[in-house]
Amino acid sequence: MTRPAVTLILATAVTAAAGGFAGQPPPSGDIVLVLKGHTDTVEAVAVSPDGNRIATAGFDGTVRLFEAATGAEVRRYAGEAGHKGQVLAVAFSARGDQLATGGADNTARVWDVPVEVPQKTYPTTAAATRLAVSPADGKTFAVAQSDGAVKVFPAGEEKGAVELKGHAGAVTHLARAGATWVTVGADGTVRQWADDGKAVSARFAGTAVTGVAAAPNGAALYTATADGRVVVWNLPPAAVVPNAVPAVGSGTTFALFDAALKKGNPVPAVPAREWVAGAGRVGGLVLAPDGGRVLTVGPGKECAQWNAANGQKERAYETGGDATAAAYAKDGQRVAVAGADGTVRLYLAADGKLSGSFPAGGPVSELAFHPTLPLLVGTVKNAATVWTVAQQPGQPAPPEFGRVVQAFPHPKGVASPTFTADGQFLTAGADNTVRRFRIASDAPVKTFAHPNLVDSVAFDDTGNVLATGCHDGSLRLWDLPKNAASKTIAAHVATMPQTVQHPIYAVAWSPDFKQVFTASYDKSIKLWDVASGNLVREFKAAPDPRPEPKVEEPKKDDKKDEPKKDPPKKDEPKKEEPKKDPGPPGHRDQVFSVAVSKDGKFLASGSSDRSVKVWDVATGAVVRDFANPDFKPVLPGEPAPSHPGWVHAVRFTPDGAFVVSGGAVGTRKGYLAVWRAADGKRVYGAERDGGPVRSVAVTPDGTRLVLGCAAAKGKPEAEVVVIKLPGK
Repeated sequence: MTRPAVTLILATAVTAAAGGFAGQPPPSGDIVLVLKGHTDTVEAVAVSPDGNRIATAGFDGTVRLFEAATGAEVRRYAGEAGHKGQVLAVAFSARGDQLATGGADNTARVWDVPVEVPQKTYPTTAAATRLAVSPADGKTFAVAQSDGAVKVFPAGEEKGAVELKGHAGAVTHLARAGATWVTVGADGTVRQWADDGKAVSARFAGTAVTGVAAAPNGAALYTATADGRVVVWNLPPAAVVPNAVPAVGSGTTFALFDAALKKGNPVPAVPAREWVAGAGRVGGLVLAPDGGRVLTVGPGKECAQWNAANGQKERAYETGGDATAAAYAKDGQRVAVAGADGTVRLYLAADGKLSGSFPAGGPVSELAFHPTLPLLVGTVKNAATVWTVAQQPGQPAPPEFGRVVQAFPHPKGVASPTFTADGQFLTAGADNTVRRFRIASDAPVKTFAHPNLVDSVAFDDTGNVLATGCHDGSLRLWDLPKNAASKTIAAHVATMPQTVQHPIYAVAWSPDFKQVFTASYDKSIKLWDVASGNLVREFKAAPDPRPEPKVEEPKKDDKKDEPKKDPPKKDEPKKEEPKKDPGPPGHRDQVFSVAVSKDGKFLASGSSDRSVKVWDVATGAVVRDFANPDFKPVLPGEPAPSHPGWVHAVRFTPDGAFVVSGGAVGTRKGYLAVWRAADGKRVYGAERDGGPVRSVAVTPDGTRLVLGCAAAKGKPEAEVVVIKLPGK
């Protein structure tokens, strides 16, 4: 979509000086990378705060994420979850873990960016072995350790953590049962705990436990054993008085129970029921979300599904190798299984039919479904890997089925991937660390509807507030955690003599993130206070040029009747009113781009009037025009234009020493210029054959530029070009 043009007041097109306006030719070897893939104009580009990623937004309706070092495409935000039309804006959050985009489909969207680093880490006193999350708040979790301790983190925070102590050896299994935690230790005991760390019940398993699952209501515990059995235990409620709770079938207190264990005299316990799963070791078990079915991992090459009420086998799912992992989807409709052959297979739980499979890159030791998205996470070697498993009901698996969405490497062994309610997941690390990761899915995490095109987006420093500029002339501030607009300002809406909405093409935060700049079709720039929504300052457009008034000479005959004027007295000097210099004028056409200096004192702007200007933020006055030595002035008394065509983008370098501007030469070529911010002198300026420059970003180290371009003449695709900063 081409931005609408305003009828220019300028009388003629820019006149080139002798020799043309080519300026300095691009230095040889200035191109570092060419990022391909967009099939139409790249309207916006952004570089992540760490400089490792480049985000691009195009008229082809896609948002793409590239590795800055290699140019490899990491992620494409498109398709059913993407914008329905041209994408006009893109911006990174300050942490670099989210993207905001604006589109011609009248929406602003927020997307998660794939990052390998965890959102949070939790230290443990020994290797973390298992994890479980409480469904009560979806955040509180417990971690079992190899030193026999279990640590509970309320609401996912370290403050107020509770330790559960009692096992004599490593805690091998952990589950949430109703309002209690259930742990299984290498000492052969199964123990039950309240949230405050007090013991509720204990029993001796009798045989090595290889898997644990608890009924959703907490009334029963299922354990898989090394001798091929599934054992069901009745569990007492958490309200039972702690430290005086008998093991099942006995009156032994915890103290006597522990003493008996230490003496080698285990206390007997009586299971409610059991059944034989097969001849051999059951590697683990999973309970369906409704508690009605139990899935066993092995023995052998199958995962079997059992009726939880009567222990009857319902069906078996082939794994292609010795079974290693299994999981139920959160709705219970699909089953994922994995085998030693390194293949993950998905079956329909209703009829047991295979719905799709994919290679995992190695044996998968554990699996878990995302609570809301069609994603599956598994542990492969020392990494947690996430795959997309989206599939239409009754349809074959699509080509994207099984594609790796993200991988999270660990320094040592990784176990027990467990999801929190908000879709983040935890891993237990052999390096004494629990990690919490956020998966960057292909779907937006937030979508904000607007009444018209969204031309610009910008995060504040916290990542919790998003500013958007819309074609309806309103600036909106969105509260991301609340998923709602916190303020709407009619920033560029004229009400007299009639209501006219002037599109906002650019928004930019002040360095202290208390104010927002808006640039508009109405030729002006405005500064707004975020807290109050009040206008702080207007950076006004240039006044319309007025023609010199014609002075008509009086006819000779008329002079006869003119009264004679007395000559001025010698002692009365002629009075002249001092002329006030208004300074350089503002823009004469729509303002496409603004950039704020690091210290917040200056504002750079680019316009379709072909000029680049620098403003004093404190006064709202133009302090400098960037006159291009290749061009002649268009209006008398004003400097020459900065560009041969529209200026689509301006950026300060991180050190504030230079201003970079990008624009178009006609419809098929680009123009790039670099200016000294201190005096406005051009240090580089040249046409580029890669197509009109629509957007510019500067890497955090200030050494490279990223140019988003429209398609060049004769080329089917638009390019994103990474170049060395010229002229510096």
